[in-house]
Amino acid sequence: MNSKEGFSLIELLVTMVIIVLLAGVAYNGFSILMRRTKQESFSVTSHIEMATGLEILRLDIEHLGYGIAKDESEKIVEWGNGTLTIRSTINNTEPETRGYLIAKCVGGSLTTIVDAREKTGAVSCSILRSRDKRFFATGSISGGDISVSGASCDNNEVYVAFPMVNPNGCANKCYEIQYYISTTADKPSWCNPHTGVLERKINSSRPLLNCVADWKVVLDGINTSNATNDDIRENLKSVKVYLLVQEGKRDVNYTFTGNTTIDGITLNLPDDYQHYRWKIIKFVVRPRNL
Repeated sequence: MNSKEGFSLIELLVTMVIIVLLAGVAYNGFSILMRRTKQESFSVTSHIEMATGLEILRLDIEHLGYGIAKDESEKIVEWGNGTLTIRSTINNTEPETRGYLIAKCVGGSLTTIVDAREKTGAVSCSILRSRDKRFFATGSISGGDISVSGASCDNNEVYVAFPMVNPNGCANKCYEIQYYISTTADKPSWCNPHTGVLERKINSSRPLLNCVADWKVVLDGINTSNATNDDIRENLKSVKVYLLVQEGKRDVNYTFTGNTTIDGITLNLPDDYQHYRWKIIKFVVRPRNL
């Protein structure tokens, strides 16, 4: 006769306790993994945003002074009160403004001899005399033809025209591009509430980078408070940009203990900074059009 033996109540209880303990360990590990995955996801999003926004800033700095006449009184670059101001005939978000036309004066009219525009479409331009880079006139562009109202060109003189779309600086002869941190602009809910948004302004503001705590700019080689454009063109070596930016979202299991001083420049942490990750971004740009 076969003997049929089952599990005792104690054995079942022990088995259930072991299963519960293993499930708890697995759940805790899964929760940690999910938190880390979400944190990494926010960090990746932040890095993509940084790369996009900072590339526009880098291009603007690189082209400061581009197309600006030698006799222009407004400074091609200024830094003060948390605002970086750049003047150029290029707006890097408008491809129609990239490039130039070279024209020769024939019979009192401008005849285009070189069209080096990246894209057509701009209908206005700032025109400089080629020989001394001084301002000649504002003009209009139709196709590849340049026309000027109220000014006569000198026969056989060569001129350079810089296309623009809705210029807002240098008495409508250039763009005035401003960068600053706005504390009133909308930002993602996961940003530290005491951070701001790095904005770029030409006529209207455009957000470039969220969760920015502080930023500083160093114009290496000059002090623009009393410098002329000639001084800036001759002495400006580079533009150094320092930003303190939040990485990812708030993490109660993390405490920031890092240093926010670099190259003798101190970037200020915001209130309630402890449970956020902070990253210092530094880059150096050498203007190409001085």
